[in-house]
Amino acid sequence: MGGKYAWLDCKFSFTTANPATECSGFLSLVPTERGKWKIWILRTILEQITGHGDVDSLVPCLQNGSTLSEGATLDAHETTNGSQNGLTNGHTGLDIGTAPNESSMYDTYVAIIGGGQSGLSTGGRLQALGVPYVILEQHSSVGDAWKTRYTSARLHTARKYSHLPFDRTFGPSYPEYLGKEDLAEGPRAWAAKYGIKIWLLTTVHSGYWDNQTQTYTLNIRRADIESQVTAKHVVMATGAGSQTPVMPVFPNRERYRGLVLHSAQYVSANYWKGKSGIVIGTANTGYDVASDMQEAGWSRIWFKGAELISNTSLFLTALYNEKTPTEVSDRIMFSNPVSIARLTSTEVFHTMARAQPERWDALERAGFKVNPYGDIQDAINIRLGGHYIDVGTSAKISKGLIMVKSDSPIASYTGDGLLFADGTEVKADVIVFATGFIGNLKQHVKQLFGDEVAERAGDCFGLNEGEILGAFKPTQQPGLWYIGGALGNQSQPVHLEDEG
Repeated sequence: MGGKYAWLDCKFSFTTANPATECSGFLSLVPTERGKWKIWILRTILEQITGHGDVDSLVPCLQNGSTLSEGATLDAHETTNGSQNGLTNGHTGLDIGTAPNESSMYDTYVAIIGGGQSGLSTGGRLQALGVPYVILEQHSSVGDAWKTRYTSARLHTARKYSHLPFDRTFGPSYPEYLGKEDLAEGPRAWAAKYGIKIWLLTTVHSGYWDNQTQTYTLNIRRADIESQVTAKHVVMATGAGSQTPVMPVFPNRERYRGLVLHSAQYVSANYWKGKSGIVIGTANTGYDVASDMQEAGWSRIWFKGAELISNTSLFLTALYNEKTPTEVSDRIMFSNPVSIARLTSTEVFHTMARAQPERWDALERAGFKVNPYGDIQDAINIRLGGHYIDVGTSAKISKGLIMVKSDSPIASYTGDGLLFADGTEVKADVIVFATGFIGNLKQHVKQLFGDEVAERAGDCFGLNEGEILGAFKPTQQPGLWYIGGALGNQSQPVHLEDEG
């Protein structure tokens, strides 16, 4: 690694008798000065509970993942088990095997709130294990969580890091950096291929936990019909860092005569060609919006932001590629403790940064305060953003096509733009806040189940003693789970992973 460090990873497998399980692990060995090997890291992974299905294998229910039945296609208003307008099998009632219109209550073992990448992945894993579940998704079509984003939205990591379980969701016909249409099409075809049980046009507006029966009740609205779902487990897959906008407040907002948007409301820069704009926030979305403005021919674009970690996604290709099975890549990538991941990712990123000094110098000359030697694990696991993986916009800043204001904080709005603490006024017709989203899913638990349940569930993301809080493991609230994060997190069997 970086030409300085090396170790040997040895994969092994083993079983246990009580309970009967199938397990694997890695020994990371380093040489000693005496020519012997020393164990640096020992990782163990619970692969399967013997006799209870294979979490990595699910037989497709459809050929080619393109049709529901001969001559029938999955349109924008169909679910993946042949239902229309968010209704299963054309009924306004419940799911396959239930009596529609006879009851407003549906009982299952696991209710998954949210049908994005993490919700779909969880549903697929449960289906592979034979565990009853249902996914509750507010949009009208699988994939709309991405499709409804701004026009130029795309991933800044390689497509091979973005697969759902069981197969390579995004094959070589897809571009290397997936756009929002790709990110809608791939999961949609995947859900149809594997017959994932998902209720569309379904919102969960409240719920409660019965401690005596150890059961959750979810009050839902499905295609304009009120009903309830009961479950022993609830998985919160409601979008960590992507649903609840963070919107800074500055004085004199009422004076400003232009348009103020959060990136959650932004669609395209083409609506305001020839205008001037300010983008506040310099993570991936902020870069996308500023690049949009420049390509749409805006007269002036200003970027307001602090330091960033700016690197390419090349470091992922060593693990995620066309040759290595995704499940193998996941086990290597995600079985390491965060403390070790911090050491290895820092070495890789900083080696890359040292090889490109002019890249950072050019950004500094343009007025952008850049930090190529920051901690990517802090951005991913604590801030859930705030970094930029460069796919070309940094060069536009270096060339002066996008102007930068990073030497003074914002003081207030003016009638024509923003006033900074140094007395500078920057005028703009449109101000877009690309300032991120709240990443702690505890807030969604509080909204649905109240303070007591939320406090027992605890925080989601952030670090405690070097390990991720809440996500991918049991919480103190019985039967309540958090899942979310980067797309790479969603292909792995997180509920079976264990770090030794």
